[in-house]
Amino acid sequence: MVLQRQSIERAEWAASVRIATGGKDHMMWEPQLDPPALLAQVTVVLVSPRRPVSVGTVARALSSFEVEDMRIVAPREDYVTNGSSSGSSSSSQERPTGSASSKAPLRIALVFGREELGLSDEEVSSCDLVTSIPIGRLQESLSLSHAVSITLAALYQQRLDFISSSAPAPAS
Repeated sequence: MVLQRQSIERAEWAASVRIATGGKDHMMWEPQLDPPALLAQVTVVLVSPRRPVSVGTVARALSSFEVEDMRIVAPREDYVTNGSSSGSSSSSQERPTGSASSKAPLRIALVFGREELGLSDEEVSSCDLVTSIPIGRLQESLSLSHAVSITLAALYQQRLDFISSSAPAPAS
C-alpha cells in the first residue's frame, strides 16, 4: 500500500516536471535564468578524469547545484560517449566565458584532481586556496562525482544563506 502510494506520488511529480520543462526529460539551465543561477560564477575543472561515466555524473551534479561551466584538463579519452552521457544527458562541451573586464563578477575555479592520484604538488601550488574533504578510514578516497557534489553543496548552501541574510526584511 505504501509503495503504491509512493509510486503514484512519484508519477505525479514526474508529470509536473515534464509540464514545467515542456516535456523534456532532463533540462540544463539556460543562460537567461531569472534570477541567475546561484553558482553561475563557478567553473569546475576536472584534471585528467579516468572514466567517461565520472564526467557524466559530475555534469549532472553541476546542474543540480546551478553550475554552468565545466572544463577538462588533460583528458585521457573522448568524454562525449555513451559512458559519459549515461550519467547525464545534459553534459556539454566547453563554452567560452568571454573577455575579462573590471566589471565582470569574480569567477571561482574549483579544481578536482585525478581519481587515483589527486593533483600533483605543482598543480596544488598553482591554486590560491586548497581544501580537502575529511573521510573515514574504511575508504581511501571519494569518487570524483561525490567530491564535486559535497563541495558544491557546501558552496550552494553558503550562497543561499548569504542571499537570505541580505534579503530585505518583510514589511510589517
